[in-house]
Amino acid sequence: MKVRLILLGVLIIGSICLATLHVARQGAASSAALSLASEDYVPGISQGTELLDSAPSEQPSAPFIGDISRPSFVNACHNLTRHLTAEIEAWELEQAEEDDRALTQHEFDKALSEALFDEQIRTNSVADELERASDPEILLYAALQITTSGQPEQVEANLHRRATIAQKAVSSDTRNPTLVFAAFQLCSQAQSETACNLDYLTKLVTEVDGDNTQVWSQIALNRHRAGDLGGALEALDKAASSQSFNNHLSDTARVLLRAMPSAEVTSFPESSEKAIHLAQGVRLQALEVASMCQAQSRSDAWANACLDYGAHVSSQDPGPIKYGRLIQLYVHEAQGNKQAVEALEAQHLTDNRKDWERLEAIEHDYQFLALADPYLFDTYLRFLDTYGDPLAALYASNAIHEFAMANPELDCIAKMKAEYPQHF
Repeated sequence: MKVRLILLGVLIIGSICLATLHVARQGAASSAALSLASEDYVPGISQGTELLDSAPSEQPSAPFIGDISRPSFVNACHNLTRHLTAEIEAWELEQAEEDDRALTQHEFDKALSEALFDEQIRTNSVADELERASDPEILLYAALQITTSGQPEQVEANLHRRATIAQKAVSSDTRNPTLVFAAFQLCSQAQSETACNLDYLTKLVTEVDGDNTQVWSQIALNRHRAGDLGGALEALDKAASSQSFNNHLSDTARVLLRAMPSAEVTSFPESSEKAIHLAQGVRLQALEVASMCQAQSRSDAWANACLDYGAHVSSQDPGPIKYGRLIQLYVHEAQGNKQAVEALEAQHLTDNRKDWERLEAIEHDYQFLALADPYLFDTYLRFLDTYGDPLAALYASNAIHEFAMANPELDCIAKMKAEYPQHF
């Protein structure tokens, strides 16, 4: 088994990872699962989050390979090497113990279930402590800390609680687009009139982020769930004419990184991983929009609106996988337009092949360093704004690899591969 480090950049977008439109037709949510727990001090190199406390950097028009500094690279290597060494040693010890114990499948499943339950208790306990805070960023961290896995009744209760805390966060800062968008998304997920005031949050989010396709997409979903088909259609039209496409993922990660209690993490890499992981909680569930269009597209008005929306999103959505095309496919299937369906599938296969040929040329292992230093992590977040997943981490990886090739004496990834070849 490889080291328990799942590629950060390939955080598969909510529900829009499609192998092909013809075969998959479904999304798969995924999140990075790096467990980074090492001391990360390098004399003379900042360990803080100063770069992330400022406003988001200007989006680059192309990967900026020449911007990586020697101190950042050295710092990232130091942190990552210590972590990987500890992870490998822990994994090998764990494997030896498992071989000795020879757990049955039932025993393994029981141990895993108990570990997940313990983690749920721990995260909810952290939320209990932080919920009393007045700082809106700490409150948002408390809300997103609450797990949404488990039994259905527990999931419902946790979604309810997340939404309640998130609305409390917004009450003291109603003009912050990132906080308002997050509260609106968590309230939408809860689908509970007692957890939060969705009408109020909808009003707020359209005031501070009203030209965002993601906002109006979620409003369309909310109205559709409530049976307001006319209102949902109107919101979808507004989504199709909005100029911004912002899921606030990178900005939310910055907020969470600032708000994260020092007791929760032991290193910058651990905190950066956790921030980007928790920020996934504010994503629009894109496949739900596709399903809504699929359900309504026998109506000509809905079919035309969904086609316009799909085309608009495809032109906006950064990254190689575009759920707008899936929406167009669903509409043409519902309308019985076989020729259009075949054309869309062929175009998707062509584009998908080009995208993955480009991605396969990148040295993926180097993206682990993007988590291990404040500057490199900020580089990743800026790529995320511009290129989306998975290109963000892969472009960051490419930039770091280029630096390593120019400075082979500093290349810790190559050294780790040579020392632990079975784990890479």
